[in-house]
Amino acid sequence: YTEAGINHDAYGRTSQPHIWVVGDASGKQFYAHAAINQARTVLSNILLPWPFCKKIDAKQPVPRVIFTDPEVACIGLTESEAIELYGNKSI
Repeated sequence: YTEAGINHDAYGRTSQPHIWVVGDASGKQFYAHAAINQARTVLSNILLPWPFCKKIDAKQPVPRVIFTDPEVACIGLTESEAIELYGNKSI
């Protein structure tokens, strides 16, 4: 492990064949919804034989919520990320 999290491959496997990692321990996307998404993929990889294993998709849109009053939520690209990817095009 490192300060950035537990080392793992794209499928969630650590260097120990019987240990997998998801969520905050993976060092990526510190959101409960992201951990659930990672856990679904890792569980599928544990239960299915090798040719059917899927990589954890860190680019898949995952909703994020800040529990304030009123609540704030977002999913997908920010405005600046969209402009960077697609330019400043008006509809």
